[in-house]
Amino acid sequence: MLLVATVGLLAGIAVAVVLGPDNRVTTGPHPLGTDQRAVVSRPEVLGWVGPTVTITAEVPGARPVFLGLANTVDVADFFAGTGYERVDSLSLPWQVSTTTVRGQQNIPATPLAADWWLAASAGRGGAQITVSLPEQTASLAVVGLAGDLRGLQISGSYVVPGGFGTGLGVAVLAVGAGTVGWLLRRPAPPAEVLPADDPAGDPDEERVADRVADRVELPFGRPVEPGTPR
Repeated sequence: MLLVATVGLLAGIAVAVVLGPDNRVTTGPHPLGTDQRAVVSRPEVLGWVGPTVTITAEVPGARPVFLGLANTVDVADFFAGTGYERVDSLSLPWQVSTTTVRGQQNIPATPLAADWWLAASAGRGGAQITVSLPEQTASLAVVGLAGDLRGLQISGSYVVPGGFGTGLGVAVLAVGAGTVGWLLRRPAPPAEVLPADDPAGDPDEERVADRVADRVELPFGRPVEPGTPR
């Protein structure tokens, strides 16, 4: 119980610290710079369904940048024939593998004009979107509106509903289990050992018997001292 309580306490505290009161896991910023005009993810990279994620793309200076999430088919059609950096896999906290797809440097049109983006944002120096990942396959795209994406950095976060409270609850239960385990671990108090019977007799008991024998109480009258004629 002590071992389980220790593990539970550490795990509960770790979950509460990582998530924080807003129940959010955050990673980044991580470098993903390239000399291409765009960075596009494969559909397997965002293979989860349902979590609400916040993604931020930042570039040095005040260069304009676009960030969007859309159906993989639409994204593939938009970048057909265009060179870009493809994100093949992503594992958290952050390990990414990429492949350079060769093609023309200019993008076919401004991504701001497309209406099929599930979430999209553009800004100088950075852009951010917050979206619930859909059931359909989706790809993320980052586009340098005025040139390449050298110095690009990506940050991400997602919400775990009730995670902070769950972590604290696990920690509290672990403390209770540890208390019970500690009480069970304490040794029992030693039993009282009674003195063994002495075959030779107790000297104190012998002295008491002698005093009783020296003073005999008769049925009538006063006590008779030893040696007194009757």
